[in-house]
Amino acid sequence: MSNDSFGVAFDIVEGLISYSCMVIVILTIPIYLVVVSILFFERNSHSINNVFFSIYLMGGLLDIATMFNNYLGSIFPAKGWLLWYYLSSPTTGRIYLMIAWGTRMSQGCTVLLLAFNRTTAVLRPTSHGKLWTEKVGRFAMAFQIIPGVLYGGILCVTDLYWGQKSNGGWYIQFGDPVFRLRYFAASFVGQAILMFLITGNYVIVLLFFRVKYRLAVLPTDPKRQRLFQDKQRQEKRLVYISMSVCTLEIIFFLFTVYFFVINTNVNTRIFYLVYNALNDLYAATPPYLLILFSTPFKRKLFKFLELDQTNRSTGTIPIIRVQQTVVDMRTENKKDVTVT
Repeated sequence: MSNDSFGVAFDIVEGLISYSCMVIVILTIPIYLVVVSILFFERNSHSINNVFFSIYLMGGLLDIATMFNNYLGSIFPAKGWLLWYYLSSPTTGRIYLMIAWGTRMSQGCTVLLLAFNRTTAVLRPTSHGKLWTEKVGRFAMAFQIIPGVLYGGILCVTDLYWGQKSNGGWYIQFGDPVFRLRYFAASFVGQAILMFLITGNYVIVLLFFRVKYRLAVLPTDPKRQRLFQDKQRQEKRLVYISMSVCTLEIIFFLFTVYFFVINTNVNTRIFYLVYNALNDLYAATPPYLLILFSTPFKRKLFKFLELDQTNRSTGTIPIIRVQQTVVDMRTENKKDVTVT
């Protein structure tokens, strides 16, 4: 990558984008930690105990790891912070790159699983629950983790070094240009395959989604009808979540196409500026999607925050019911009396 210096205007833009993303990440990480905590501790709850939320949970852990790694391994040395630690050895940069490339691959696998999960929900709604069993959920989790571990682990065998750029920041770089070219090409191929599969799933979802819900027959019983409509709305919202995450994946794929195929000699500072901003956007968006679109999760969140106070919202006085046993002396029969 070329390393021409830029003027003051670029430095200002770079600083604005960098610090804006930093603020977003600082605000998002605590929210995301709450989200994954609820998904974990409520994983056996009836409303969110399906595999979709298990996939989302693992994806959330990957996103949080990505945000921490992005700042501790890339942005901090780029700003000249803690250089005594980073420049002590290329290993510090190697750890960053292994996690960065590994989680990127795992995030793509996560999006593919979410897409396939929604496709089966639309095509086979009656057998969807039987297909996505707990055992399948464990395989899905392995599919989220193992490809990333293998792909990031490849970076153990190449030379890396810290290089200083025109802004005074330090960036970890590949020492072997041939290896870098091959690794980028492999990344592009992997991203292209994932994108092809993800897009195929969503084409199917879009084609069958409207048809399915337009032709759905409502139950005649009012109670069952209400439950049926609630379930339909929830399924739609899960599709919206998946499609939003898919859109982020498409944006990241376009980044890969440009920087790894069209323009492989882009300036290092520009590359990391765009990459870090996209990384933050990609990793920070999913918790807000879940909060906005998933009604069952929203209820769990309100309960966690102790905001689920139905009595307060209706303005009624809470009723405490105590069961007492009263004995009728004449009949010697026990009667239950409710005291409020």
